[in-house]
Amino acid sequence: MTKLENFILEGNIKTVLFKFSLPAMSVFLANVLYNLIDAIFIGNQANGILGIAALSIVFPIQQIILALAQSIGVGISSITSRSLGEGNRLKAEKAVGTALTSSVLLGITIMVIGLTFIRPILCIFGSSATILPYATTFFRITLYCNVFFVFSMVANSIIQSEGHANIAMISMIIGPVINIPLDYILVAKLKYGIKGAAIATDISQMICFIFLLIYIGLNSKTLGVKVKHLTINIKLLKEAISLGLSTFMTQLGYGVLSIVLNNSLRIYGGSDLYLSAFGIYNRVFAFITVPIYGIRQALQPIIGFNYGAKKFHRVKQSLKLGILTSVAISLGFLIIIFSFTNKIAGAFTSDNALISLTVPVLRVVLIMSPLVGVQVIVASFFQYIGKPKPALFLSIMKPCLFLIPLMLIIPIFFKVTGIFVSVPLSDFFTAMISLAFIYREINKMNALWVVTG
Repeated sequence: MTKLENFILEGNIKTVLFKFSLPAMSVFLANVLYNLIDAIFIGNQANGILGIAALSIVFPIQQIILALAQSIGVGISSITSRSLGEGNRLKAEKAVGTALTSSVLLGITIMVIGLTFIRPILCIFGSSATILPYATTFFRITLYCNVFFVFSMVANSIIQSEGHANIAMISMIIGPVINIPLDYILVAKLKYGIKGAAIATDISQMICFIFLLIYIGLNSKTLGVKVKHLTINIKLLKEAISLGLSTFMTQLGYGVLSIVLNNSLRIYGGSDLYLSAFGIYNRVFAFITVPIYGIRQALQPIIGFNYGAKKFHRVKQSLKLGILTSVAISLGFLIIIFSFTNKIAGAFTSDNALISLTVPVLRVVLIMSPLVGVQVIVASFFQYIGKPKPALFLSIMKPCLFLIPLMLIIPIFFKVTGIFVSVPLSDFFTAMISLAFIYREINKMNALWVVTG
């Protein structure tokens, strides 16, 4: 057993979670900052409202691509951490090779499909004729470097699952650090607009990819990356996809939700202002959920290793700490947002009409956001212990069971206000059902602990 593995299996849970959470948060923060920085620079340029609306159209598509990458990365990570916890290093090495090879093929496939059907895809996701040129420009340019993005996301999941959290953090910090000055030069100074933001994003992702490739090459033995395993093991890939399916289906559900949302905003809102306001909400919400997803990712090796080693008391302790921490941090963010809503909206645009519309949207839609961590961590927990069916149900529950139906029904009676009210209602119902699921699972673990302990 390595020193790192011993730390995960024997170390203080609070210390382990804290050590892994900060690097994991940086990974998700990096992805959010790409979109956040682009929106701020674009929103303050000429035709900024249309630019933000275009990013709102592309954003859910990018999230689906991210989910496809994570469906491999998260699934393989679950296999890897549990295999290492059981002492089966050969299986872990084969899983790593399968993930890296699959990520390259996936990235190329997405690029080809996206470029072939770019306009129909954007129209389906709610792009109007005025927004379409901006959305097409941004999406096309970012698709060219899609393979670098997919590989980086999968590689980060693997590195994180094996406990090398600091490297995952560094690789993902590189992107935004480079993206900020590039956005300033290309968008603000050279006035390339949304095209400049897309180019800046591509360059940043390429550099992140190069860093990871060099690190993996220099540390191939430590990470278990062997040339002979850089093939696709169908059995492991199927297992990974089944475990990661909930991650993909969640974002697919949110993709369908975006189609419903964007088109409903056009019908009941009557202007692109509402789409731009929700675009600002998406970026604010993505920012405040960074700690949630960081904690979720940090829990993956902790729960996976300890569950594989049958240390159920540490699994329960980790789960409880993760949920309580995510709720507390999200509540702190909510207080800050409610205190400075006008300034936050003003950071994205100088248009007074858009600011006036965005302020009440943020306050209504985010009111139940502290409960989001409950659903996210509980659903991921079932992934980490190798139970894909409850993970899948809990992951798609919010968009498919609550949000989409509510957004189709409530606006009939309350018009555009009904769209915004649907979000906090969904957050509440989803959290309550998630708690019921985890209560039942903990009782099962208690019984196993009595037998094995």
